[in-house]
Amino acid sequence: MRLLLASLLVICGCAWGQKLPSYVIPCVRTKPDFHQCSIDNGIKAIPYILKGDKQYKIPPLAPLKVPQVSIQPNDNLKITLTDLVISGIETAKLEDVLFDFDKKIIKVKLLMEYLMVLGNYEIDGRLLVQLRGSGPLNITTELPSRRLVLNISFILLFREQGS
Repeated sequence: MRLLLASLLVICGCAWGQKLPSYVIPCVRTKPDFHQCSIDNGIKAIPYILKGDKQYKIPPLAPLKVPQVSIQPNDNLKITLTDLVISGIETAKLEDVLFDFDKKIIKVKLLMEYLMVLGNYEIDGRLLVQLRGSGPLNITTELPSRRLVLNISFILLFREQGS
């Protein structure tokens, strides 16, 4: 998921100072239609972002390949996921985008038909009982209307018009 977020931030911010790709159409935040413009232009951009863009160093995101994710919510539990292949991102439909420029947060709501995560897991820790093990991982959701909400922090950069 971090790679997806990073890719979205690269597209939104053009971190390398490059011009926006033709498929990313900016919206003027002071205009009354900013919210709807963000949704409409986001919907148009998603298929291009999913394919990847070598010029902006965005890898293909369908399927999304993540080498490792480490989760350690406390000192008693450690989970490591490796060789993850995440499918279903290509079914994502942009439902809403909310910008909070004061807090520098974008809230993105996506609807997905399914989400499948394949890979390997290793767990070591204690909740109520001792948990220790490793093996293949398969997390699949196939319910319609799977909603994914991403809260993305951003840095606001100002550019001259036309750049």
